[in-house]
Amino acid sequence: MSKRLRLNNLVPASIVLLFWAIFSHTFSQSTSDCAGAIPVCQGTYTQTSSPTGFGVQEVFNTCLQVQERRTVWYIFTVQSGGTFGFNINTLNDYDWALYNITNGGCSGVPNSTPVRCNYSGTFGNTGMNAGSSNSTVPQSNGAGDSPISNGLNVTAGQTFALVVDNFTQDQNGYTLTFSGTASFIDNSPPTITGNSINCNTNQITITLSEPIACSSIAGNGSDFQISGGATITSATGIGCSGPNGNTTQIRLNFTAPSSGQYTISTKVGSDGNTINDICGNSTAINQSFTVSYLANITASASPYSICQNQSSTLTAAGGPATGATYTWSPATSLSSSNTITTVATPSATTIYTAQVSYGTCVKSDTARVVINNAPFVSVSPVNPNICPGDVVNLTATSTFNGANCATCTYSWNNGAATGATWNNRPAGTYTVVATNPNNGCSSTAAQTIVTEGTASAGATCNVYFVTTNGSGTGLAATSPTTIQNALTLANCSQSVIKMAIGTYNISTPLTITSNLTIEGGYSADFATKTSTAGATTINRTAVNVEGLPDAGRLVALQATGATNFRLQDLTIRTENAPASTPSNPKGISTYGVYLNACSNYNIVRCQIFPGNSSSGQAGLAGSNGANGSAGVIGTKGN
Repeated sequence: MSKRLRLNNLVPASIVLLFWAIFSHTFSQSTSDCAGAIPVCQGTYTQTSSPTGFGVQEVFNTCLQVQERRTVWYIFTVQSGGTFGFNINTLNDYDWALYNITNGGCSGVPNSTPVRCNYSGTFGNTGMNAGSSNSTVPQSNGAGDSPISNGLNVTAGQTFALVVDNFTQDQNGYTLTFSGTASFIDNSPPTITGNSINCNTNQITITLSEPIACSSIAGNGSDFQISGGATITSATGIGCSGPNGNTTQIRLNFTAPSSGQYTISTKVGSDGNTINDICGNSTAINQSFTVSYLANITASASPYSICQNQSSTLTAAGGPATGATYTWSPATSLSSSNTITTVATPSATTIYTAQVSYGTCVKSDTARVVINNAPFVSVSPVNPNICPGDVVNLTATSTFNGANCATCTYSWNNGAATGATWNNRPAGTYTVVATNPNNGCSSTAAQTIVTEGTASAGATCNVYFVTTNGSGTGLAATSPTTIQNALTLANCSQSVIKMAIGTYNISTPLTITSNLTIEGGYSADFATKTSTAGATTINRTAVNVEGLPDAGRLVALQATGATNFRLQDLTIRTENAPASTPSNPKGISTYGVYLNACSNYNIVRCQIFPGNSSSGQAGLAGSNGANGSAGVIGTKGN
């Protein structure tokens, strides 16, 4: 039956597909697939019998309407351009298709259109006439067309795949003879035309001038050697498949001891050859090229943890000393942003990234510099005024992250004294620095200036010592006086009243004057001091209510128009106000500290607890302060 008649009596598609599925499991791939194509290395090939394999169906939407039937594939690369043709000498009905696979390779065949295709129903010879109407335009001959197609013009470097299909599926073979002016028989060995390196996967990709036989690649990489103590561990042809597979690229896996330049060259491998093209031509020994390899880098900071305004040295290790480009970011606070080593002086904890470029390789790593907090230090008394020849005891206190720093150490006047206190200091300027031994960070220096003042007429300017039962002059620690008497005596500029630990019950308000410091927490002999809350308490009793009958109030401490005063380490209380009476229907208010038109004052580490008012209007302080406020521990006036 002719091919034309068969076209009118096609087997249903479902049965045809089942037929191919059965035989796909029966026959091996071999030369029945493009990937296993026979490389064309001579002018004539004789197939004595029809191949038995069907292989994988790769031909779609072409003149071969029933796809592949016992096919043989051939592959060749044009060596020099010209005309091209071939003749299939047979007594049977053989069909064929010719693909240009220069760019897509065998994997592109299923989605490609053949440059020539012949499905003629005529038995006998078929092929392409190299001298007849040559062109590069795709042409297709159907069942009723001539078995001889027009020739093809080809150029050097083009790669073609020819599939010969046995439509009649008999056992008779054929003889394939190539013709034309073009040269397609390869007698030249392949050469290395390109290379690239992937430093992240330690792989080198080699590109060759023509397809090479995958079977000629030694899998252990022994067809190549590498310099500098590096080792090639394996070699793989990219895209290789099938017994006759070919490729133009080889991927080498390697290990290298360090960053640097390495030379790769060809040699005879453990398989007895270098690299062969599909016609058996061997790559020359000692073809070589050089790659720049960048190993993993490590960024580090030394020291890792620093204090404010200190510096850390950043280093990017692992890159080559020369030939690489270094970039640190962020660049701010760095001495240099493009060197192997740089000095960082950040104002806050910072993560720095080192990026190293070497050849085509780029790698990066990070290093963190941690900024530790420093303690805060204060000194008391602040800028006291003493009488000529007198002395004063100085006390430093510090906090770290908002809490008392019990482990901090102190250095006074650049190491002239250590410890939190420096007693018996005459007039002069004193500074103290606190250091946290846990992280080594030191505070900014706190300063106090002790000056000698002049007493007003009839009074002596001094530091006054007070206890709960004092009966002395108050001018020495061994002769303390009462708080009321000390306030009377403290009438020279910048006097200091030191109050011993205890509770001071008062029945009338204590009046604060300008340039006065009242500080609690001292031991009975005034040799030591504490800042413990409640150690020194001033307690206003509920007797002697002021302001009756219209504005009754209980006040512990009061001041009007006073400036530059300081209250420190005190607990100030008032008792609950007496109950309202018919003669005092408005009730009685309570105030721990009552200020009116005061300015430039400090209230440090104080607790203020006014008692309940008889009318429910208790308060911490007066509302008429001009530039300051009271009643909140540590509030500083303007």
